[in-house]
Amino acid sequence: ETHRIYPASRRTGGDAVSSAEILAEEVPVALVYNGISHAVMLATPADLEDFAIGFSLSECIVGRAGEVLDLEIIEGGSGIEVQMQITAERAQALKRHRRSLAGRTGCGLCGTESLDQLARRSARVESSTVLAEGAVARALSGLQASQALFRATGAVHAAAWCEADGRIELLREDVGRHNALDKMIGA
Repeated sequence: ETHRIYPASRRTGGDAVSSAEILAEEVPVALVYNGISHAVMLATPADLEDFAIGFSLSECIVGRAGEVLDLEIIEGGSGIEVQMQITAERAQALKRHRRSLAGRTGCGLCGTESLDQLARRSARVESSTVLAEGAVARALSGLQASQALFRATGAVHAAAWCEADGRIELLREDVGRHNALDKMIGA
């Protein structure tokens, strides 16, 4: 369930008016690789397979989605576990290069254990894609119309995959902006 309705009370002047508010759900999601818990993130409980694959790719735990050999989502009383089996080579690399994600912020540096870990270089992106004039504006103007959870709650982030002309092809939403992006990457 991505959202819930909660009773609320609003005050206008001195009068209290009962109402209902729709809030996005946020639950602990544990990402477990080959039986070892790596990270617990708060996330909207939708598209969790996409989230797990995208997180694994963006954190360089795997180099391609095919290195996740199996994935199972298990709901429990205190949250959701996404159990993944990754190749033996990637599991060994994860053990060697584990970093703590406690206190992580959007900059991506918090939680790294040493400055040596900052030396990883991103692969150069080569593309012959040319954006049509107004493509970014067109994509942005269509974003909210594509966001079902945002329309219901008014309070979630989204990441979208768009064509060169600005048409939105795929969209993922989450309470966390990095989670939304990881879901998009995984999708």
